[in-house]
Amino acid sequence: MADFNQCINDLEFLDPPLSGGSYTWRRGQNHSCATRIDRFLFSSQWVESFSKISQSVLPQLGSDHNPILLSCGDWKHRKSYFKFENWWLKEEGFIDKVKEWWSSFNATGRPDSQLASKLSQLKVKLKEWSKANKNNWKERKDLILSQEIQLVLEFEEVSRNEEITPRQRSREQWIKNGDKNTEYFHRMANAHRRFNSIDILKVEGAEVTRSLRIGDLISHSNGTPRSPLKNRSGWKDYLKRMKY
Repeated sequence: MADFNQCINDLEFLDPPLSGGSYTWRRGQNHSCATRIDRFLFSSQWVESFSKISQSVLPQLGSDHNPILLSCGDWKHRKSYFKFENWWLKEEGFIDKVKEWWSSFNATGRPDSQLASKLSQLKVKLKEWSKANKNNWKERKDLILSQEIQLVLEFEEVSRNEEITPRQRSREQWIKNGDKNTEYFHRMANAHRRFNSIDILKVEGAEVTRSLRIGDLISHSNGTPRSPLKNRSGWKDYLKRMKY
């Protein structure tokens, strides 16, 4: 608790007086144990802006803590002044719209009175137009955000599908699921394919290099007793002696 109080002092926080009671937490029979746990803390700048601030303790309602009510006193609402927004000039068709409004306004009296009347009417139009455009901003932002989320989901799906084929072709089991290194999978699959290929086959002293002829010799033995493929017991040894 001493460290907490020291922290409050170091930050120069203010703890306004608590009205309605001295404690905010009670427990035990007849509330024999009580302390102040809950509080509002304010900076000096905040207190200067809201000089009539106060806090008060409310009755307990289903809890061993007392709620605290913060009051900032009476508010004085200031009149909002009209301000010309720079972003209006960037909106397409804004100048033409102002000209259209201005020509539609009716004003009588002296020239200065007519000018003041038209400016007052223009202010109303600009406020309405600005509010409508701000509402449109929110709708556009919500639409863009929803499209962005959908694009992210589609991108993740495409990325997962992109990895499926090379991962299936690779026998490197130490690569964890979700690895993005697609290029590595392609290299490993190509390496396995090259390792399993037969470039030269030597049959009865003759070397065969054509891939189609090699496939025919392996798939269809000629049935002669001297053919190594005919001898079921020795075909493994024969394959071990083949040149790759």
